[in-house]
Amino acid sequence: MVDPFFTVGKKYMNFEIFFQLIALFFILAAGPLVIVLLASRSGNL
Repeated sequence: MVDPFFTVGKKYMNFEIFFQLIALFFILAAGPLVIVLLASRSGNL
């Protein structure tokens, strides 16, 4: 017999890990993006 609460918990954990990976990706992508935007606006590094 499968415990429904355990199944929901596993799905929530997977979603949480997935969300954290997306957040980490945005943080890693935002760093160089901000530098590139600042460089293109000011014209110098």
